[in-house]
Amino acid sequence: MEGSGFAFDELNIVARGAFTPVLLRPAWLGERQLVSDDDLSTVKVEVISPTATLFTVGAFRVQVTPDGLQISTNDLAETERARDLALGILHGHNHTPLAALGLNRTIHFTPGSEREWHAIGDRLVPKDTWEQKGILDLPGMVNVTLQGVRPDKYGGYMRVHIQPSNRVPYSVYIAVNDHFTLRRVENQPTARETPTVDAVLESESFSLDKSRVALEVLAGEWSSFLARSEKAIKFVSGLGGGRQS
Repeated sequence: MEGSGFAFDELNIVARGAFTPVLLRPAWLGERQLVSDDDLSTVKVEVISPTATLFTVGAFRVQVTPDGLQISTNDLAETERARDLALGILHGHNHTPLAALGLNRTIHFTPGSEREWHAIGDRLVPKDTWEQKGILDLPGMVNVTLQGVRPDKYGGYMRVHIQPSNRVPYSVYIAVNDHFTLRRVENQPTARETPTVDAVLESESFSLDKSRVALEVLAGEWSSFLARSEKAIKFVSGLGGGRQS
């Protein structure tokens, strides 16, 4: 999202599964042409070991642990390449069982004034009742998380987290989490019900079938995720009533 009111805009892809960190190296990406020679010339390796691999290559930060893979970029011009990098890695590890996939975007928004900053929190969490009932004096919003059902054929949810920014004064931190349990569903929930124990256990299980669904999601749902995250960010940043610069 463009504009001087936005900072630290970052996108990351998280796959939870059974990985072997020491096998995923910058050279492995280069051999499979998942990154360019220019990207490889910028490689900075922090660690490569059986318990964790962490390096940056080009615009991407790659982190691998025994239970997950994360690819991040703060260059929003590289979102498609980030998706392609994740696809390429998962294709190259098609023997790796997965449990879940998360598509995430975070951003810090600075409203035009302190009044607008407070107004965003007041719109999300009205404070008058808390004061009128004598429960809290000068109440303020610290953290709000909203969750909704998925709009597609996959299990999971969409969450939006809103907090005061801890990086930019008088700013708002917005995080959008598009979570996939990597199973296809015929129908999405139509009521706000508590998940059953069986449903929770199923969502935590690892399988190669889920790995195939992850590839399907990355290939087919990426544009929808980007559109949803942009819509959520614009909505929250507009709650203060000021112009979004």
